[in-house]
Amino acid sequence: LVLRHFSNSRLLEDTKLKMFKVILVSVVCAIALASPAERQRRQANNCLDAFKNVPNPCTNNPDNKVYFPHPTDMSKFVQCDRYGRMYIIQCPNNLEYSKTTSTCRQVAGVVTKAPVGVVTQASVVVANPDNPCTAAALSTTSLYFAVKGDTSKFIECD
Repeated sequence: LVLRHFSNSRLLEDTKLKMFKVILVSVVCAIALASPAERQRRQANNCLDAFKNVPNPCTNNPDNKVYFPHPTDMSKFVQCDRYGRMYIIQCPNNLEYSKTTSTCRQVAGVVTKAPVGVVTQASVVVANPDNPCTAAALSTTSLYFAVKGDTSKFIECD
């Protein structure tokens, strides 16, 4: 009687082990053979990406210019580094890149209103005599000036 009970439990254990192996092999095969569903392309073929396929003006740049207008989008510009790499920069909302000033400027024809506020005290504006951003300096198209006493800094006029 004891011997018979032992053989039945041994048979049961063998059956469980075989079933486990069959399930394990099935799961491994299912994972190995599973492939992701084909993705449907939703972008139109004629849609240009303003951040890709832009010719690099920095590689053939004998004047070592830093800023160039984006060829197709006025709200962006191209910035070059010293190694000939280009970076496409987005101007803030409602601004366009100006080639003449190398800055993002208000879009021509768009009028913005000054915020309405309450004046509680008359303010006095005192001109800074050290400010290099004068009308005369800007008329020479100079936008960058050295900071007096610190050769590691500069002032950019806008």
